[in-house]
Amino acid sequence: MAAEKVAATHLGTIDLLVTDVVLPGMRGPDLHRRLRIARPEMKVLFMSGYADDVIAEGQHIPPLSFLQKPFRMRELTQRIDDLLER
Repeated sequence: MAAEKVAATHLGTIDLLVTDVVLPGMRGPDLHRRLRIARPEMKVLFMSGYADDVIAEGQHIPPLSFLQKPFRMRELTQRIDDLLER
C-alpha cells in the first residue's frame, strides 16, 4: 500500500494519518494499526460515506477521529485542528 511505503521512507514525524475507513484490500483501522507500530505518536482521522453502523462493525473509532462524508472543508479543518490540539 502506498501509505505504508511513504511512511516507511519519511524521515520526519507524521502527526496525522487521514484515511478512509474502507480501502482497496484493507480497512483504514488496520492501516492505522500497522503504521502506529513505528509511529505510536501519530493520530488518525477516519472518514467514510458508509452508514455509521456499517463502519462501526467490529471497529472502535472514537467520534473525534471520524468524519462522515460528505463534509465541508471547514468541518475537515476544524476536526484536524481538534485532533492536533491547535
